[in-house]
Amino acid sequence: MDYPVAIQVFHIPADRSPCQLLTLSTREVDTRELYKLDQTTDRWESRLRHVPDLTPYRNRINLGCRSLLKKDYSVGAEKPEDWQGRYFIYKCITETKMGLLKNRNLYYVENSCVYGDAFIFKLSDFEALNGYHNPIYGNMEDFAFSYHRAKGAYYMAEQMAIWGPEKGEEENHKTESLH
Repeated sequence: MDYPVAIQVFHIPADRSPCQLLTLSTREVDTRELYKLDQTTDRWESRLRHVPDLTPYRNRINLGCRSLLKKDYSVGAEKPEDWQGRYFIYKCITETKMGLLKNRNLYYVENSCVYGDAFIFKLSDFEALNGYHNPIYGNMEDFAFSYHRAKGAYYMAEQMAIWGPEKGEEENHKTESLH
């Protein structure tokens, strides 16, 4: 697989405008950027090597203070089979000098820590290529459909709104297994 690739990302705007499914290109992680963010974000970005390029939204998420957190979902009674996978959320967890407002689409969630826009994407697997494990990103259409009907994806987004790097770090160490 050649990079950059186009991937689907679920966009949760801060201004309460409708959430939407976006197609974004990936960008290669600049190793000079690593260790400038929290440990969880640094670790996942270095491992993924190619992540959604959020620069078109740099006025809606502070890229210098972004957090990348993940949650693994397996098949269960309330989740369809195609939901299985590892989901990531990009968000700012604190107010920044940019003055981003608390995300109004997630404002009602108790203990929510999302400032500015949030972006959710799915990692399906990795493929070995040229000595690296390259990410294969998943389809987010079912997620978007479920979110808009206040179903499972809606509640998943609520859970992700509460996470901070400490919680995310704890979760990441529990389930490191997708290669």
